[in-house]
Amino acid sequence: MKFAFEKRTKLSETVFQQGSLQILKSKSPDEGLKHLLLNTTWGSKGFRYTQIHAQQRIGHLNHPYHFSLKWGKKLLGNITLDHRIANIEKQELNAYYIRYFVFNQRMQASESKTTQRKQSHNKLNNHLLEAIQTQPYSPFVNYNENPELPAVTYGFVDATNERSLSQGGLFEFERIRQFKPLVFYRTKPQKFEGIRSIYPNEKPLVKSLIKDQYKNHSLVHFTNLFKENKYYVLEDKGVIYAGCQVTQNHWKVAGIGSPLKNKLVEMALKFPRLKQIFDPKEFKFISLDHIFVKPGYEEALFPFFESLLHQFDTHFGMIALDTEDPLYEVLNNPNRLGIASRIMTFKPGYVIAKGLDNYSLKPFYEKPVFISGFDVT
Repeated sequence: MKFAFEKRTKLSETVFQQGSLQILKSKSPDEGLKHLLLNTTWGSKGFRYTQIHAQQRIGHLNHPYHFSLKWGKKLLGNITLDHRIANIEKQELNAYYIRYFVFNQRMQASESKTTQRKQSHNKLNNHLLEAIQTQPYSPFVNYNENPELPAVTYGFVDATNERSLSQGGLFEFERIRQFKPLVFYRTKPQKFEGIRSIYPNEKPLVKSLIKDQYKNHSLVHFTNLFKENKYYVLEDKGVIYAGCQVTQNHWKVAGIGSPLKNKLVEMALKFPRLKQIFDPKEFKFISLDHIFVKPGYEEALFPFFESLLHQFDTHFGMIALDTEDPLYEVLNNPNRLGIASRIMTFKPGYVIAKGLDNYSLKPFYEKPVFISGFDVT
């Protein structure tokens, strides 16, 4: 009698253990990750916020590898790498996006205390370094990706976030590109004709238009494309002129930049009507990505985006782009972005990356990087 055996993978495995201390790699998030994220303020000197939507978004990741640093049952820190197939110069590669890099206050404080604690902290960093500087794929925990493909780990870091930049240096990441989030704002968003979500049979056509838009970019991926049926197009007489994917976001804002800006916002919020437009405790906005537009129709993007603000009942949108992306030159216009774009500003951040298994990052320095709004928010 012959038996057929199905190849099975586990949900998790231990990659390091010393007494009660362990680093666990898992497909599922640790039960303490949501709490850790909801108690983390991102940013330092610039825009500072907590991702309220994190508790839902954890479940929407593509192929997550969660590296949990634990003391017994207590979660001390977490690094989450989200796998996707991306490309550079027609070469497919395994791209592992740093979705979360978060540690509790105790772990962060240990960096500045006694020499003994610093040495212990460095040992942990070395073990985490070893864990994420090789492909997280293993025979036991994987998503059936091809481990023979070239691979990179990459992320987006706010230029004012000194802690994240120093951690990136510690983990030997290179700053390969610059990017900048742009805020799009309308006090009373208007609805324009010809804007709709796409029909299922239009997906191949739309995907081909997006591919053409980003043919000279690197790290292009379609992981979050068409998510929740929120891809919208601008159409006139049967011709599609522009399109973008919409993601809804929910933050709690702790500060928007300089003390002066924070004070001005604090004073403005004493007016109930202004607080209805911008409530720091309930900052809801949309991010836009996978944008394409027919050449010569770039100005149509502004009424297109305004109509999407109306559609999703918000005043704010965010678009993150490589600073050498052709669309950046089109959209980086404060007069068209709206008055809030002059107050809620972001400095250019860095795209950081690490080539795994000695893979060279040289080609990435020469091409704009595709940036997913779902990722950066």
